[in-house]
Amino acid sequence: MRNGLALCRLHHWAFDAGWIAFSDDHDVLVRHAPERDGYDEFKQLEGSSLNLPEDEELAPDSLFLEKQRKLSGFEDST
Repeated sequence: MRNGLALCRLHHWAFDAGWIAFSDDHDVLVRHAPERDGYDEFKQLEGSSLNLPEDEELAPDSLFLEKQRKLSGFEDST
């Protein structure tokens, strides 16, 4: 499966809600929204990397990561 991420409930919600996304290099991107409650906590994640499986075939496909970034309004974040 190339379209799956193992995230906790909070980070899964943040991903689905467009608060966070992942670059093609699997770094965490955080939506700039300092006026929103919880922004500072998510901002601390920015630049950290996903823990990827040893088998590269199981890593998230960059095509799906790019699609989620576009759907969530992340501008040209690769």
